[in-house]
Order: sequence, then C-alpha cells, then structure tokens
Amino acid sequence: MEIIKRIRQFVSFDNAGEDVANDLITLMRIISMILGVWYSFLAVFCFVQSIVTFGIMFAVTASFIIAHIALTFYTDDNTFLLSLFGIIVAVSSFLFARYVGWACEFQIYVLLYTLLIWYDSQKNRRIKSIMSIVSVIVVVVTFAFCATDNISDMIIRMNTNSYAYIGAVNIAIFTLCMCLIAFSFSAQFLSTEHKLYQYNKKLKQMAGMDPLTQLLNRRAATEEINEIVDKYAANGESMSIAIGDIDFFKKVNDTYGHDAGDYVLKSLAMMFSDAMKNDGFVARWGGEEFLFVFRSMNGDEASVVLNQLRSRIEKTEMVFNSVVFNVTMTFGLDEFSLSHGVEGTIKSADDKLYMGKEGGRNRVVF
Repeated sequence: MEIIKRIRQFVSFDNAGEDVANDLITLMRIISMILGVWYSFLAVFCFVQSIVTFGIMFAVTASFIIAHIALTFYTDDNTFLLSLFGIIVAVSSFLFARYVGWACEFQIYVLLYTLLIWYDSQKNRRIKSIMSIVSVIVVVVTFAFCATDNISDMIIRMNTNSYAYIGAVNIAIFTLCMCLIAFSFSAQFLSTEHKLYQYNKKLKQMAGMDPLTQLLNRRAATEEINEIVDKYAANGESMSIAIGDIDFFKKVNDTYGHDAGDYVLKSLAMMFSDAMKNDGFVARWGGEEFLFVFRSMNGDEASVVLNQLRSRIEKTEMVFNSVVFNVTMTFGLDEFSLSHGVEGTIKSADDKLYMGKEGGRNRVVF
C-alpha cells in the first residue's frame, strides 16, 4: 500500500507554475513510466540474444525517459515537456522497430504523442495540425528504414511467437495509454461542463431573483406560474393566487428612513418564505407588493394560510436601530380557473386587494 501511495504522489506531483496544466504532465509521467517498465522488461528478455545492440538501444531509450520524468519536477514549460516526450517516443519507436522488428508495432506509440498534442489546451489548432503531420512523417520514415528484409542478427534469433507476443503487448499498452488520455480528457471536459452548468444555473437564479429580498422577481414568478398552469391543465389540480401589500409602507420609510423600509421588506420576505415553503412560492411583485401562489390549494384553503400569515405579521415586532414598531398587510385572493387565465386571476386578486385597502386594511379578501 505504501508503494502504491508513493507512486500516486510521484505521478501527481504538481508543477510550480500555476499556469501549467498539471493533468497533461501527469499523463506524460504515467505513460513514460509504463513504457519504461515495458522497455526494461524487453531489455532483460533480449539481453542474452544481443548484448551490445540491445544494450546501446536500451541505454539511449532509458536515458530519454529518465530525463523526461526528472525534468517534470524542474520546469513549468509544457511546450518543452511535450516536445521532449515526442523525441522520446520517436527515437525509442524507431530503435525498437529497427532492431526488434516493424511487425512488433512499436511505431504506434508515436500516435500517443499526437493525442497528447490535441489534449494540450495551450496550443492553437495550426500548431497541433503541423505537429500531427510531423508525427505521420515520423511513422512513414520509420517504415521506410525498418520495414525491410535487412534485419539484424538479434531478430534472426527470435522466433515467430516472440514477435506475436511483443506485438500483442505493444497494442495492449497503446490501448491502455490511449484510454488514460481519453479518460483524462473526458474527466476534464465533464468537470468544465459541470462548472459551466453550475455557473449558468447561478446566473439564471440571480437573473430571476430580487436582490433585496432574495425572492423570485416578477419575470421569474411569471415563468413559474406558467409551468404550474401546464400541470393544472393536465391534472386538473387547484391553484390560488394572492397579492399582498404592506399597509402604510410609505409612512415607514418617511418616519424611520429607507433603510428601515428595506429591513421590513427583508424581514417579511423571510417570514413569507417560511410560511409558503410547503404550499407554493412567493415573489416580490413590485415595491411593497408580493405575489403568493398556492399549489394544489383552492381559495378556502389558501385563505386559511393567508389569515395565519396576516396574524403572524401583525404580532411581530420590527426592531430597527432600537426603534420598535409594527406593520400589517392586506391580501387579495382569487382561485385560478382556465377561463380566467393567469392574468385574469392576478387582476382579480389585485382588485380584491384594493377592496381590502378601502375596507380598513389588515385583512384577507377572497
């Protein structure tokens, strides 16, 4: 377990530069380690067959890989690291294809470099396209020099099964590395997509929210009502709409100041949200007016809730800058019907609100 922990710390070591994409460097470290282990195994496997030839080839390849892994700790230049990785892959692929055999598929590792180029967000498409073409040229050159009948003594000593096994392992390792790149890219994409979704959701909430009371604003409330109406039409559920207005709110502002008025609006908004959390929603309709929408409630049921809220408001003391005062509210309520429509129901509730104002305030008119 300790070894696995140390390996994870090694491959996920973060670079000093804050502007460097560490996930790309981590991918190159992991791929370099995988290839380093595989090449080391091949060196041992072929050691008895050609000590000098394979010894030189492994020394060169291992030097490139070790240099790359070491440099990831001391540089914050992604371009340099990616270029170094490309050189490592190109040289090692050429040497192995040349001295072990083209049929063993060592040249396919060049394609990993092409994938990593397109993974790098710091490069533009033109550079990525050019480097991809260079990768193809490297594969073609490797084919020209390695896919011939002029093979080394070491290859002659290897049997057909050895070619098949090495080729199969190379394809398996390439597939594994390709999956790692694809997984990392998809994880990065999904993370970015999730952040964008959350950001857009936050913007939408902010756009549909009254900044003072943190209630829905008029536009968002209208959209919400329309959604409820669609369900109402489909299921035949009841819905009631009310408009509430703070009595003599102008007097509060004139007597105690606009800050006191804002305090009242925020305090009442919290009270409204608490009262409506299981019954529907409330929105700031404009100024000191609030719109209440009761889902699955007829007018009689909504009237009971509003009267309880009205009584609670009347009994609540508002304390602002050591000044204690009370406020009351008047409500107009109407039950929604398809014949009336949303606008008709709101207008009817508004008319009843003014009837309540004229009748003495601090009441619910249904």
